[in-house]
Amino acid sequence: MAKLALRLALVIASLALIALAVTRLVDIPHGDAAHGEILYEGASSPYLACIECHEYPDIAPAIRGLPERVRAERLTAVANADQTVEEYLAESILDPDRYVVPNYRAGVMPPDYARRMTAQDLQDLVAYLMTL
Repeated sequence: MAKLALRLALVIASLALIALAVTRLVDIPHGDAAHGEILYEGASSPYLACIECHEYPDIAPAIRGLPERVRAERLTAVANADQTVEEYLAESILDPDRYVVPNYRAGVMPPDYARRMTAQDLQDLVAYLMTL
């Protein structure tokens, strides 16, 4: 049982590292915001439906004004100082427990977006979030 748990932890850690590498290699600002909005609303494949949780502030942080809040609240931390808003958002999507917003719980956002989304989907979703 311990070996299985260790293997699972290694797989999860590996996926997180891959997600981080993808966010560093992908040219995030060049996404299609219109397609990102469709992904956010869950109206296409892959089915993400971010709106289902982010519409309710007791479940997930509000999306309106997100780029400004990230810049003012999250990128001021020393650990995040070398990131752009786009990089922070991409990492938050692909590895949602990496940055848990204060007053919210870890483990709420699905951890498998790195497998469900293409790099273009990620670019598009981040481009849409940058318009809010």
